[in-house]
Amino acid sequence: MAANDNNKDKGKEDRQLVADRIWDEALAKGPVDLGLTIATSDLLAQFGLFDHTAEFLKASLRHGYAVRPWMFEALAVALEASNGSADEIELALLSSADLQPTDGTGFLHAAQSMGKHKKFARALDFCRQSAAQKPNYPQAYTLALEYAHEARDVVAMKWAAENLLSRDWPARDLDLHAKAKLALEKLSGVMAKEGRQQEATDLLTTARKPVRRDMVVKLIWQGDADLDLEVAEPIGTSCSFLQPQTAAGGALFNDFAAPTQQTEMYSLAQGFSGEYKVSVKRQWGQPVGKKAILEIIRHQGTPQEHIQREVVVMDQNVKTVTVKLDEGRRTALAEIPPLAVYRQMATRSSDAKKLARSQLMALATPVVEGREGYLQAAITPETQAARSRWQPLPATEDILAYATMTPMFGGSVGMNTVVVPSPDGKSFSLSFQPIYMETKEGKKVVNPLIPSGR
Repeated sequence: MAANDNNKDKGKEDRQLVADRIWDEALAKGPVDLGLTIATSDLLAQFGLFDHTAEFLKASLRHGYAVRPWMFEALAVALEASNGSADEIELALLSSADLQPTDGTGFLHAAQSMGKHKKFARALDFCRQSAAQKPNYPQAYTLALEYAHEARDVVAMKWAAENLLSRDWPARDLDLHAKAKLALEKLSGVMAKEGRQQEATDLLTTARKPVRRDMVVKLIWQGDADLDLEVAEPIGTSCSFLQPQTAAGGALFNDFAAPTQQTEMYSLAQGFSGEYKVSVKRQWGQPVGKKAILEIIRHQGTPQEHIQREVVVMDQNVKTVTVKLDEGRRTALAEIPPLAVYRQMATRSSDAKKLARSQLMALATPVVEGREGYLQAAITPETQAARSRWQPLPATEDILAYATMTPMFGGSVGMNTVVVPSPDGKSFSLSFQPIYMETKEGKKVVNPLIPSGR
């Protein structure tokens, strides 16, 4: 039996050496078009030759032909399918992140890749790096909840949950606060079963700790009517149903219907000190008794908590109340995630993991980063039709929200773009960052997206 195992291992090593030599010699003859790289990877994977797929991608990367972040993840998929070493798989995934070392979505994608390969400690490291770049974006924290549970990492679980609980996320389809508390309670149960009682208690304490908010304003009414809450903040921003999250830290939660009453809520996790002008606007109908209640809570979850209630008589279409906040904790503007972020999270696929070939096909297409790591961009109608068989294309607004792209032209230059919507959603800023890959001496790199082309 031992002799047979040794023969199998020897045969595998021989095949790998042959594949390595074949593809290295083939690619040494000259550059290979990116489309051919994609087609070759797909064909090899289609026939289950994942060892050849891995060696082909390695050779492509060694020779520096059209290096793209997706190639490293495709290499990791091929290595895993061909029972490659864990060290090689991890190195490939790390290399993918290194191409975008300061991009929060790049770190997030690296975390997802590590999670897929059950390298949860590494995945948590990348979640922390992504959160450092984009602290007001929820994806890094929600992913960290999953990885911390798998890794039995109490410290990481508390970090992720506390960051979710300390911020407001104005999304109807997501209850990230409930998700954080549930994750804390689940890991607490696991710790208790393993005899780690102190850690279990710490997690439960975090889950049950009162939520701290500088100010909360609730609008409550009864009857067949639609009232809207709008808050003018001290720095000139306005929080409303058109702009449910602001740079002042405010977030609006709309129409929480109950059997006997309706509610809208403005929450200020950390706000600027100053005067807030709270307006109640009647859109249609009339509340019972032509009255609504404003419940104003300052310093919620602290010993200084103070609750004030005011009756608003809706004898006009708009009523405004001025509320003063002292000792607000905010000192800098908040970064506002695009609403598409929440929609993408709400619709994220929960399908089982794809087969290796399907993963390679999904990866090996010119892309921009976004939903689950990548979105389609700048492709021909023919490619678009083929791609639709693998996963749906995103809406235009999703492409605006995430904008790291791979341009469709030859050469060894990639182009990162960053799109940042303005707080009022009426405009956006666009910046470009070229990425130069290695080229052979004497070769000029031409990039039509850069002034002068070089």
